[in-house]
Amino acid sequence: MNLLVWDIAVACLAISVKFHRDFLDPLLPVFAREYLALAPHQLCLEDLESAHRDVLSAFDYMLGVTPQPMMDELWFALPSLRGLLDFSSGWKDAMTDAWARLFVALDEPDVQRFLVSTLTVAALMDGILESLVDHYSRVAAKKMKPKPSAEDYCRQTRVLRQRFYGKAKEDAEGVFCDIQALTGITDVQNLFSIGVCLTFGGDCADASCFYVGPTPGMS
Repeated sequence: MNLLVWDIAVACLAISVKFHRDFLDPLLPVFAREYLALAPHQLCLEDLESAHRDVLSAFDYMLGVTPQPMMDELWFALPSLRGLLDFSSGWKDAMTDAWARLFVALDEPDVQRFLVSTLTVAALMDGILESLVDHYSRVAAKKMKPKPSAEDYCRQTRVLRQRFYGKAKEDAEGVFCDIQALTGITDVQNLFSIGVCLTFGGDCADASCFYVGPTPGMS
């Protein structure tokens, strides 16, 4: 596994240099043998070229495609998305959650099976749901009377999040269709089975306040 990681790392470096660095005079070209010498194991040219193909295939042979520009483009292109998250920190929270899920995905051994665009859309959809659930829960929590104790607050907050997850899915359904239509990416809603621990508002230090993904069995 470590050897494969080194192959991919050297291939990424080589692609990056080819993409960003000019080798015309007065600069000098970087030869393949110089990349091969970077690996701690015996890396041959065939292995390097194979790693090149794996990396380029993972990015659908489109260099420069990264999650943030894609998220920004969706935000500016879709009035429905802007309307859905038209509340304080709505879009910011959605992006924060999406990035958290993308970073978790990097640890998955088969992450290269999926295009960056597919992972981004899947993560953003989950981020939108989390942002909506947080918003609905905050609004409902402010209406709690009398003010509950810290323990009751955590318990009630957890119940609220479970209740509002279904509402968030219903409210976001049209936006998800718009995102999929614009990107041409479908069948992504079940791609992310990765749970990212989030706290409600950050006010509770109790571990029982943590919420990991949607509650099983809830629609």
